[in-house]
Amino acid sequence: MPSKISKALTLILISVVALNLGGCRIYQSLGKSIPGSWLHPVNGPEYALPSDVDMENNALLVIYRPDSKWASEEIESPSFYIDDEREFGIKNNAHYWFEVEPGKRHLVIRRPLLGLEGVTFFSLRIISDFTVDLKAGQTYFLRYSELTAPPMDKAISEEEPMGDGALFLIPEALAKRDLLTTMFDDQSGRFLTYKMEYHEPEQYAALEEQKSQGEGKWWWPF
Repeated sequence: MPSKISKALTLILISVVALNLGGCRIYQSLGKSIPGSWLHPVNGPEYALPSDVDMENNALLVIYRPDSKWASEEIESPSFYIDDEREFGIKNNAHYWFEVEPGKRHLVIRRPLLGLEGVTFFSLRIISDFTVDLKAGQTYFLRYSELTAPPMDKAISEEEPMGDGALFLIPEALAKRDLLTTMFDDQSGRFLTYKMEYHEPEQYAALEEQKSQGEGKWWWPF
């Protein structure tokens, strides 16, 4: 007899297929959110900023999650989205970095249930949701924790939000207090570019050609 978990996964898969056929956007991390830190803890190198980032033209986004017993026992990792694209499941005691094109980036963290996170008109749980305006040449530090508040008392600037829910922008000096004890998660460490509207049509066509030929410095995660 199939287990309850197997039945639940089957129902979720059927629902995902049905919703896709109906034209709905599915937010899901099937096979990506499981296992979380409890079954698959991060064991990469200690914190160090990359040295080969094109800071003249791009920004560097550093995201981390400080260590906690609660997060270390997590079965499924929350999903981190940038401009509506899922980039990784954020794990306990881990840090991530991305070289990102400048501009306004929409950051969302969703918590899944057996890999399902929501659809176009409904989300199971959104932990954080805000937009940050990234400038070329700048490094941005994002701290994620549902247990402890960020070690600061004001926003980095008046022009952008400090954060939302459990995700906050904090200065590098404060971020390093946690970052130095975290480990690199190899889900990250790549160049991100998004959405056709961020490029001139001819530039986007060139990027698409690079992608199809496996060339260039960037790639789409899905």
